[in-house]
Amino acid sequence: MSLSFVDAGSIPFKVVLVGESGVGKSSIVQRFVHDKFTGANQATIGAAYESKIHEGVEFKLWDTSGMERFRSLTANYYHGANAVIAVYDITDRRSFDALSDSWIAEITKYTEGKDVLLVILGNKTDMEDVTRQVSTESGEAFAGRVGAFSFF
Repeated sequence: MSLSFVDAGSIPFKVVLVGESGVGKSSIVQRFVHDKFTGANQATIGAAYESKIHEGVEFKLWDTSGMERFRSLTANYYHGANAVIAVYDITDRRSFDALSDSWIAEITKYTEGKDVLLVILGNKTDMEDVTRQVSTESGEAFAGRVGAFSFF
């Protein structure tokens, strides 16, 4: 009989990352899990899974595809989620607008009535001096309107 991570004393915590294709969801996961950044990730097809135990918590990270053709599959990943991180690219206004135009409605639909932490994450801040299209204030205001935490 083998022991699972839960049996070994870690607490499972499922996190689903959503957002448009190209906003850097895979890079965020790779940085957290493997502490590396390549900047050359291929588009995620369907979803990718990674896990990491950190301070007694087993983070189960579901990196979903932002491509429209895979949106129907994304709904399955919300089941049992403890947190949803909605990611946008601060250098791409379209990715930010897509959060309010479609992603938040989808998140609400599949997590309504459940105790799920919502985080709005503005990514690619290393590029802000040259090409920032979404201000920190806009991101914070949006997060406040949807009742989410925000990080930029």
